Amino acid sequence: KREYEAAAARRRRSAPEPVPTLQALATEFVCANIDCVEDFGALTPAVQHALATELCRRRLFRQPQLRLLAPPGLPLSELVAPDCHQIDEQALHETLEPLACPDSRLALLSLGFCGKCVTTATSQLIARMGALESLTLTGAYR
Repeated sequence: KREYEAAAARRRRSAPEPVPTLQALATEFVCANIDCVEDFGALTPAVQHALATELCRRRLFRQPQLRLLAPPGLPLSELVAPDCHQIDEQALHETLEPLACPDSRLALLSLGFCGKCVTTATSQLIARMGALESLTLTGAYR
């Protein structure tokens, strides 16, 4: 019985990595080639979260990528950016400005490491977001 348990433990330790999902492969491919992307159009919140997370993991989340994930004119219900340390104040303000209108549906706003780019004017924009139900700002140092 001990030999069987030892063999089973070896198999568990040396088990191959699971096959990645098609969505995970597509997300990695898009993020690796993000400089070639001109427009995403409307994204589901889950896809937007996955792209933002992968871009941040690769340290590729900058102003152009923020505009890709939150294009002006498209109604967003959620905006998640796990790492905004490479976003400047003006870019964040310009991205959030259309989302502060009275008919905005933005219910969730989560910005990580956003201390450098959140200003008083940006805070006032966020305060005007009437549909906002969940706000997470981390890394603030102002």
